[in-house]
Amino acid sequence: MKRFFARLKQRKSEQAGLASIVIVMMLVIVVTLVSLGVSRLVDRASRQSLSNNLSAAAEYAARSGVNEVLALLEGIPNTTSSNCTTLFTPGQPFADQTTLSASGNARYTCILIDKNPTSAVYQAMQPYKSRVVAITPKSKISKFMFSWQSSSQNPEPNFPNPTGNNLQLFDETYWANNNYAPMLRLSILQTKSDLSSSSLNWTTVFLYPKVASGPNITSYNFGTVKDGSLLPVSCVNKGAGKPALSLNNNFNGTADLDCNLILTNFDTSNLYYYYIRLTPLYTTADVELQADQTTSGKDTPIGLGGTQYVIDVTAQAGNAVKRIQARATAPNQAAQFSLVDPNDNGIPENAIRSTDTLCKRLEVFSAAKTAYLDTDPITQAYCAW
Repeated sequence: MKRFFARLKQRKSEQAGLASIVIVMMLVIVVTLVSLGVSRLVDRASRQSLSNNLSAAAEYAARSGVNEVLALLEGIPNTTSSNCTTLFTPGQPFADQTTLSASGNARYTCILIDKNPTSAVYQAMQPYKSRVVAITPKSKISKFMFSWQSSSQNPEPNFPNPTGNNLQLFDETYWANNNYAPMLRLSILQTKSDLSSSSLNWTTVFLYPKVASGPNITSYNFGTVKDGSLLPVSCVNKGAGKPALSLNNNFNGTADLDCNLILTNFDTSNLYYYYIRLTPLYTTADVELQADQTTSGKDTPIGLGGTQYVIDVTAQAGNAVKRIQARATAPNQAAQFSLVDPNDNGIPENAIRSTDTLCKRLEVFSAAKTAYLDTDPITQAYCAW
C-alpha cells in the first residue's frame, strides 16, 4: 500500500513537471509570435515611411524641375523639348542635372515643353478682373469653345433656373447665398493683322449660367450674335474625376468644366488674329478656351501658340515617380502680341464705377462777367451733399 501511494505521488510529480514544460513552450510560442508581429509592423511602418519620403522627394524634384524650366524660358525663350531626353543631351541646359542628389536617388527622367497647346487654362480668376489673351493662330479658326466653372467646387455650385428667356441679374448677396456659378463677360476682337488694322470686329457678350434643360453643351452662330447680348448657357455639375461631357461631334476638344459654349461660323476668308477678354462676374472662376478649324466638315484642334506654355516634368526618387504638368503665360517677345494679366492692372475695368448715385449732370450759367456751375435740378434730388 505504501508503494502504491509512493508511485502515485511520483506520477503526480512527473505530470506536474510535464505540465510546466507545456506551459513554458506555449509561452515561448506566444512571445515568438508577438515578436514576429511587432517586427513585421515595424518593418511595414519603416517601409511606408521610406515610401512617403521617396514620394515627397520625387514631388519636390518635379516641382524644382518646373521652376528651373520656367527660369530657363525666361532667359532663353526659344528653348524647346518635344522629347523626354532632349534637354539631357550633351550641350543642353540639363545635361549635368539629371542627378539631383549625391546618392543619385533623385533625378529628372523626362522634361517636355509644349509651346503650342490646343487649350489655354486660367484658374482662380478674380471677379471683375479681366484677362486679355492674344491668339495668333497659324490656321484659320472656325470655332471657339469657352468653358468655365466656379473655382470653389466644395460644395458643388448651383445654377439659376430661369423661365424662358427671363434671365435675372440678381444682386451679389442673393447670388452668393444661392451658391450660383459665376457669369462670364466675353469680348472678342477679330483683326487681320494687329490693333492698327482698319478692319476690326469687336463683340461683347455676357454668358449666363443656367440649369441644363436640353443639350449639356450650348452652341451659337457667332455671325448672328448681337453685341451686348445676354446669352444663356447650359451648365451641369460635372465634378472632379467625372468624364468630360459629350460634344456630340460639334467640336473637336474636351468639355472638362461645368459650363460650355461653342461659338461657330467665324470668318475664315482671312487668317485672323484674336484678342479675347475674359471677365468673371459675381465670383471666382476657372476658364478654359479652345479653337477648331473646320475643313470639309471635319474639325481639327488649333494650337494657341503665344498664349501659354505647358511644362511637363517627371522626376524619380528611388522607386517613387512623380509627374507634374504646369502652365505658364508665354513670355512677351518683340514679335509677339502682349498678354494682359489681371495683376498687371494694365487696362482699366471701368471708366467710372460707383456703388451709389453719381452726380455728373451740370448746368453752366453765365451772367454778365460771372460764370458758375450748378447741378441739374432733375438729378439734384438724387445727390447727397
